[in-house]
Amino acid sequence: MVHLSYVVSLAFLMTLTLASMSSHVVGVVYAAIGVPKGYYSFFTMVLAAPFLCIIVLKAEEKIIKPFWTVAKYWLPWIAYLFVSGVTSPEGSWKLKMYLGIVVLPCMLLIVMALANPAFFQKYFMKVLLAINVLLLIVLTLQIIEVRSIPGVSGAERMIWLSRGLGISAAYLIAMNAWKRYPIMAPALIVVLFGAMLYIGSRGPVISLILTIGLFWAVKYRKDVKTLFLIVWATAIIVIAIMNVDTLSSFAHSFATHKKAEKIERFGQDRLSVYEPTLRIFADNPVTGVGLGKWWQVFQKEVRIPSWMASGAREKRMRGELDVQYPHNIFLEILSELGLVGLVFFMLLFFPFKRLFSVDNEYNILCLLGFLYAFTSSDITQNATPMIFNLLSILRARGYLPAPEIFTAPSSVCREKMFAIRRFV
Repeated sequence: MVHLSYVVSLAFLMTLTLASMSSHVVGVVYAAIGVPKGYYSFFTMVLAAPFLCIIVLKAEEKIIKPFWTVAKYWLPWIAYLFVSGVTSPEGSWKLKMYLGIVVLPCMLLIVMALANPAFFQKYFMKVLLAINVLLLIVLTLQIIEVRSIPGVSGAERMIWLSRGLGISAAYLIAMNAWKRYPIMAPALIVVLFGAMLYIGSRGPVISLILTIGLFWAVKYRKDVKTLFLIVWATAIIVIAIMNVDTLSSFAHSFATHKKAEKIERFGQDRLSVYEPTLRIFADNPVTGVGLGKWWQVFQKEVRIPSWMASGAREKRMRGELDVQYPHNIFLEILSELGLVGLVFFMLLFFPFKRLFSVDNEYNILCLLGFLYAFTSSDITQNATPMIFNLLSILRARGYLPAPEIFTAPSSVCREKMFAIRRFV
């Protein structure tokens, strides 16, 4: 029963975080059975609750003390969010969203990891991979139609699937999965990356390439020739993807002997927002303009760009409040919460030294999550770096063993974990 509880709980929590694309698919089911729109996340947590209780009741390790060791760094950050957001309806809504679909799932995942590290390590990434593959099949065969944003194609939602695919691909590469599964692992990596290219969300693709490039560069840093090739190959691939429209126009011109039309550069929409956001921060450098108020101040700072009016959709909140975000988590924090907020946010990643270890695969996935957050969405939709940072801390402190430990019997697993903790 505990095994099943881990699989089911992880699946439910991942629909809110790492595999959020599945929430759109699950939403179709919820709508069919009459769950009110706006309560899908709450209903998901209700369904997961019984399985989470079983995990806690059957815990093989102590939870409270190690949980506090990790969670205590979140208190100043959450307290500051409360102070900054509680005074406005936009801030209150954003605070509730952040607590509900980022903080709560993160904390529950940590409880699961501490309750039975062996089971958690066994199922965590496998469940995510299974969800990603299942989503690919469901959406490719159009078994369930993706709920599209008004005015744009349903494929616009696929960026969330692309993010999940990138996490699974990065994990397989970082863990050298092909050594254990020489046929299946390479095939999965090709399928996952190929699907990301087909979806066409360049942010996740570039983030994955940069993450793997940096991982290999650090791993082979003592081999100068290999390091040089990795750096150059990564740079060339990233530049090519960022200018894929230009390359496409060249290919079109070569194939048709016709002059291709000029296409705008990738990322122009993001850059058009970053500059005024920096001005907002410059005017309010210490405490920012307040949680959730970026969109309100941004409209006063600059006239709304044409791309935003025609391409992007304003997020609808309860009470018909409209809100947007700068699509960069650091600029978002600086503009809304100021330098004080940034300091509290950075405390979540303390101690910093362990983040530079490539032996901890969660550091690689944390970096990938940060790159995702650097180009898309806001703090309420970027749980990836938070989750993998917490798991990285547990690994560094010896509460979550390295993957190879699980090739040994459970008794040996526990002995090695205790040995690790004595040196932490």
